[in-house]
Amino acid sequence: MAETSRTARKTQEMQSLLSESFKQKIQHVPLQEEVQTDIHRIMLALGYAIALTPAGTTAFTRQTSYKGLDVRVWVMNEHQNGFPGSLLEPVWIGYYSQGDQHEMLEDFEYPRLMDFLQEFHPEIFSS
Repeated sequence: MAETSRTARKTQEMQSLLSESFKQKIQHVPLQEEVQTDIHRIMLALGYAIALTPAGTTAFTRQTSYKGLDVRVWVMNEHQNGFPGSLLEPVWIGYYSQGDQHEMLEDFEYPRLMDFLQEFHPEIFSS
């Protein structure tokens, strides 16, 4: 019972951070077997996919441009062993080349997933 209350409170806190137009957008991302949380819905609505890293860890990923290069960005929790579970959770971000080598170009840590998203997807947050 307490876990349900805590989950509802986290969802309300997260929803209060998002813009109205983005809240509408994530409503169109259905909950499915692999889409189980609001964080999954947010990331999918932003064009990220759920995938396994070359090391076999589940993460969010998408192709993007970084410093003028076509890259694949990976978004994981701070321990690099899975998804971030909250907008307020620390995250690791890795940028990898698109060639055969999949060379890591750069990586960053953010104190919160929200900080990364505010930098690269500011339109999703309320002003």
